Amino acid sequence: MKDPCGPCGLCCRSLIVPIYGVDLWRICRRRNRTPQSVAFYADQDQPDAFGFRFSPGAKTYRLALLKQEPMALTQPCIFLEDRGDGTSRCGIYEDRPMTCRVYPMFRIGPRVLQQQESLCPPDAWGDLDEIDLAWHQDMQRTRMERDIYAEVVARWNAVIDHGMLPESVAPRLYGEYILSAYDRIGELTDSLGTDALADIVWHWARVAAPTPGDARVPRSEEPAWLTHFRRARSIIDGFFSDVPPLPFQRMIVETEATAG
Repeated sequence: MKDPCGPCGLCCRSLIVPIYGVDLWRICRRRNRTPQSVAFYADQDQPDAFGFRFSPGAKTYRLALLKQEPMALTQPCIFLEDRGDGTSRCGIYEDRPMTCRVYPMFRIGPRVLQQQESLCPPDAWGDLDEIDLAWHQDMQRTRMERDIYAEVVARWNAVIDHGMLPESVAPRLYGEYILSAYDRIGELTDSLGTDALADIVWHWARVAAPTPGDARVPRSEEPAWLTHFRRARSIIDGFFSDVPPLPFQRMIVETEATAG
């Protein structure tokens, strides 16, 4: 099997790696680390669904992996290990973030393609047709985790907008909120079993905003992935119970099945 990453590691040395809530939770819980020792809050130029804030109407931030000191773009990721023989390795490979799992690929319909501007050496990945399935699986899992994390962030921002947390403590509490939320979401995911989870991930469809006139699928007939999303959302709504549940910002209104 090709090993394009061993002698390279450019992405681990040259990029700020955005992460999602599940990434922070997995690394902290499995590696016995604190959120502050894993990630930092990167300023957002353009707010998106993953941008959290610490006071009403303030600028938003996004989770990103820490770099080795002194903190700079060209510094290696804190988890990159130099083997001393001209190669390097991710020290948390089994728990690496979703962004790392899908880099440097993107998907158009049924095809997985390599980003033209990626840092990987030419032909590093060989024939993508031979490994399309693995990339699709990781991309589908990333899609699921992005949708769930967007709801986790939306709940936090609602709490901030209600003025329930002082700005002086909000940055510290955000990491603890992520760990607590994903402790419960993780229990839900584990309860599915390997096969059921794989099926949910494989059929996960885009979570989109509703539009007028959209037909609603009866709850009893909804796909398993949507049921899982609703259950995760119910868990998230249980945090900060003084804030009313939010409507689905990204209510599923289409079943964009990715695979048969």
